[in-house]
Amino acid sequence: MRGPKIRRFGTFSGGIDLPDDKGSTLNAPIGVWDREKRLSLPLGRNEGAPVSPVVEEGQKVTAGELIAAAGNETPDIFAPAGGIVTGLSTVEVAGRYSMRMSQAIDLKITSTIELPKDDPIKPNWRNLDEAALWDRITEGQIMVHCRGAIPLARWVLQARSKSCDLLVANAMEQQPLVTTNHRLLVEFGREVVEGLAILARATGINNAALVVPRRRTDAYRDLAAPAAEYNITQVALSHKYPTEADTILTKVLTRRSVPPGRTPMDVQVAVIDPATCFAVYRWTACAQRLAGRIVTVSGSTRHKDGNYFLPFGTRCLDVIDSDDPIVIHGGPLVGMLCNDTTVVTPATDAVLSITPSPYTPSSQCIRCGWCTDHCPARLNVAALNDDFELSLVEHARRSDVSACVGCGVCSYICPARLPLMQRVRQLKLAAIHATTAGDKRSQ
Repeated sequence: MRGPKIRRFGTFSGGIDLPDDKGSTLNAPIGVWDREKRLSLPLGRNEGAPVSPVVEEGQKVTAGELIAAAGNETPDIFAPAGGIVTGLSTVEVAGRYSMRMSQAIDLKITSTIELPKDDPIKPNWRNLDEAALWDRITEGQIMVHCRGAIPLARWVLQARSKSCDLLVANAMEQQPLVTTNHRLLVEFGREVVEGLAILARATGINNAALVVPRRRTDAYRDLAAPAAEYNITQVALSHKYPTEADTILTKVLTRRSVPPGRTPMDVQVAVIDPATCFAVYRWTACAQRLAGRIVTVSGSTRHKDGNYFLPFGTRCLDVIDSDDPIVIHGGPLVGMLCNDTTVVTPATDAVLSITPSPYTPSSQCIRCGWCTDHCPARLNVAALNDDFELSLVEHARRSDVSACVGCGVCSYICPARLPLMQRVRQLKLAAIHATTAGDKRSQ
């Protein structure tokens, strides 16, 4: 691959400097959470069609065994560990904008769950061309590890069809408490870099970059050699939040502005996360299909905070085991409330118990303008809040509400304690639905 030519130290308007507050988990080695012996594996964890069980209640299954089959591009579901099928249930999973309900297969675990181990006998992916690597990735049935996750094979096809010329592994991770990407790079950094190189070849993108927080660069010095080996540029950016948002990161690196409601691929930039790179490496180079992911667990009152490899289907409240009433899925600024049925999926990077501060009711907007001044998407958030209160969805759509990156800065900064991010998110979703309905009527 040729060395990428990208703007390495850009910036953006708005944003804030968040407190780091990662001390309880930053230096905690990745462990295995083996305290719970039940899983509820969702059959509709992605935004495609649900899959159908191929097992029956009482049936014994082994680790890696197919338990639910899908059609088209939707990945099958495999048992993360050996166990006994105990029936079906309904669980909650994180979607792109909100939690969604999904049917699930309940599994009582009877085997030991272990951290992924490197295989000394590796398939040589370096001899495979783009087509062969795509076939290999398709066979692995890997999901992109983010909200609204899609099959990785589909993501690769999209990157090709959009003629992307830059591939970025986004490891910024700026929200307090969350340290999943950091521990991945510290303990499995070479594997993440190699997974990024695999994706670069599969997508046909010659320029690839690994983007990390500038304040963490000392911890990633060992990545210089593998990055040089695969001609991957290392980029260190400031802590200004939300540089971690894909659309903002794209603008910082390339000066390309993503149109409202679109993705970085629409400006020829493919952004992926380190957890997906790690899963790609494990499957492509080690023939290991990961049936879980590394998650930051913080705020538990009974167990040690840390970073744990959690099988998919683990119930979030089983993990946090806290007396506090507020448990969220994801970072503290953008996370969503968990209930007793919320489970770990590829979209889960953190499960946090937040001790609530003394209750202070919201007041009316005082027109201070802080939300608008700090919005990285340069939206008039105060006006959008008016649109929400007056149900003016069409006006919000014309005001480019779809440009919202969902970073939570507006809610964080609001002196009136208004839930601005949630309101703008609901407006954005309503505008998307209205646009989709209008497109269907015009056909």
